Amino acid sequence: MSIIGAMFSGISGLNANSAAMEIIGNNLANINTPAYKYSRAEFSDVLSKTLSGNITIGRGATVTSTSRTFSQGGFQTTNNVTDLALSGEGFFMVRDTLTGDNMYTRAGNFTIDKNGFIIHPTGYRLQGFSLDEEGLISGVPEDIHVPQAPLEPKPTSEVTIYANLDSNSDYVGPFNLADPVNTSNFTSAITVYDSLGNAHQVTAYFTLQNAPGPGGGQIWDYNIVVGADDSTTGADAIATSGTLEFTTDGALQAHTVTLAPSFNFAGNPAQAQAIDIGFGTSIADGGTGVDGTTQYGSTSALVFQSQDGYSSSYIESIDIDSDGVVTTKYANGESREYARIAVVNFTSPDRLNHLGSNIYGSTVPSGEPVISVANESGNGAIFANTLELSNVDIAQQFVEMITTQRGFQATSRSITTSNEMLLETVNITR
Repeated sequence: MSIIGAMFSGISGLNANSAAMEIIGNNLANINTPAYKYSRAEFSDVLSKTLSGNITIGRGATVTSTSRTFSQGGFQTTNNVTDLALSGEGFFMVRDTLTGDNMYTRAGNFTIDKNGFIIHPTGYRLQGFSLDEEGLISGVPEDIHVPQAPLEPKPTSEVTIYANLDSNSDYVGPFNLADPVNTSNFTSAITVYDSLGNAHQVTAYFTLQNAPGPGGGQIWDYNIVVGADDSTTGADAIATSGTLEFTTDGALQAHTVTLAPSFNFAGNPAQAQAIDIGFGTSIADGGTGVDGTTQYGSTSALVFQSQDGYSSSYIESIDIDSDGVVTTKYANGESREYARIAVVNFTSPDRLNHLGSNIYGSTVPSGEPVISVANESGNGAIFANTLELSNVDIAQQFVEMITTQRGFQATSRSITTSNEMLLETVNITR
């Protein structure tokens, strides 16, 4: 009987609208869930029946599926560097250490666990690529681990000294190690590091020679001295020496090493440490002679000085840039790029399997994961100290809530009316 059918149709409408209201309630409940993507109910009519001829009547409605909308959420700034947000397409890849399965998330509220791994609140470990010494990706995605061991010291191998040596200087030489200050025209000190990371101060003494060079320009002697407190002998020692020849225009014509570098430091490091001293590119070496040390008619002064060694140090902080490159920063000022966060995309992300806790699993309909990195292959950029917010629009959800409520009320009214009609039909026989 059609009245009974109307009641069944009404019941199906109640069920469908109830399911829709449950989805809306879930969306609103997750309005503060990081990177939550709202869902909506997909309604469909039920297969109709034919009474006679061309008369067909539907059998109600049902929720055939739910669809998730992966539109961009807003951003919230935080004080945690491992709070990450993706701006644009893509997902972070995390690994379940128990099963070894890879899963995916937009929620970047990561932390560092006691073992140094960057983890999701579920305990799954963030995946990324290791970087070689040149900063290039190597291998396949693996757990990103923040190094806990101290940074190994690097002994100094190169020292660069750029200075201007006054062409009007008087001759005070020759250089005498027993009286270095009074037998040199200009001095410069720099700290270098031995094989154990110990810091040592060495001093460069520059002394004008008494006679000009073959080209008419002046020649300066330089002597690099290890002080008594840092020397293995307990006395000042010349570690390397040479000459700097200049043109009459003040450019560096040639740099000649007369004593090969051999630095011996106290403290039991490796001895005979070779430290090359650079003063710029001379004309004899194919340079201009004016990119480093010069000899002009102005007061002798240090222009630039550097060395490439450093001491042992512990990690002070980490930094993550928009490309997802993870950099460790050490207390001694050094930094190391050691990993790049993997970013995954799918052909149909809305067909991913929602596993809860902001975690998704790949499915056949979603397509195979395309593993890449941020800012490449159509993936978005990564922002550190930032969380992506839920994309739930309260106003939109309230509108849908009212519509769903009206649908539920109207459907329930159809059941009430059908019931009254059925009672009226029963009363006809009395």
